[in-house]
Amino acid sequence: MSESIDVVITAIRRPDLFALMCASFFGGQLTGAPRFRLIINVDPLGPGTAREVIDIAEGYSDQVVYRCPQQASFSAAINWCFDQLKSELAFHIEDDWLLLEPVEFASLAAELTGNVAQIRLPYRHPLSAPGPYSFRPNLFKVDSVKSALSVPPQEDPEKWFAKSLPADCGKDFGGRALVEDMGRKWAKGQGIRKVGGADWFTARPAGLLAAVDWKIAMYRYRRIAKRWSAKCEY
Repeated sequence: MSESIDVVITAIRRPDLFALMCASFFGGQLTGAPRFRLIINVDPLGPGTAREVIDIAEGYSDQVVYRCPQQASFSAAINWCFDQLKSELAFHIEDDWLLLEPVEFASLAAELTGNVAQIRLPYRHPLSAPGPYSFRPNLFKVDSVKSALSVPPQEDPEKWFAKSLPADCGKDFGGRALVEDMGRKWAKGQGIRKVGGADWFTARPAGLLAAVDWKIAMYRYRRIAKRWSAKCEY
């Protein structure tokens, strides 16, 4: 096993979610994994600061490579992060995912055989058959996916990877949901929505129900993350 494994993380300035993600993924639940080398792009969006995000990351790894651009660009973030990769296998975990239960690293890696370039942690209903490349939390073969680079500025990076790589290169792990998306409820609570293309977010009507729903969801996310790591202070 290699001494460390790279982790690509695209993030924005929301340290509360970033802390929950780190606690759930890097607090010991990816059992048997090598040490993590975190590669983080923090785009200038969100209510916090890039420094808060980086400080949290440095609490989980002594190898943190980061970029804090002045202009937000999802495609530029993906291109830069993937250009930094050094390990043969790597994780891709966006800042708004929560790991719900422990996962054994060796079991994930064992699924990366043949034409399978990525093994994904399932969200909702796992797919029984291989499918296109996805940005859901996953372990991937670095050499197999670098052919999708570079993502053109006007393209949605996830769609670009899906159409640039074989249609059956992605596979779900196990038979139940292992991760949860925190970002949708966060965006609704903030009165914004994630959009396609190279942009991140656009405004949408904000309501009291969405704000209350976000507070309830955040309470639940914190309880899950606290089970994993005492480092989670949010």
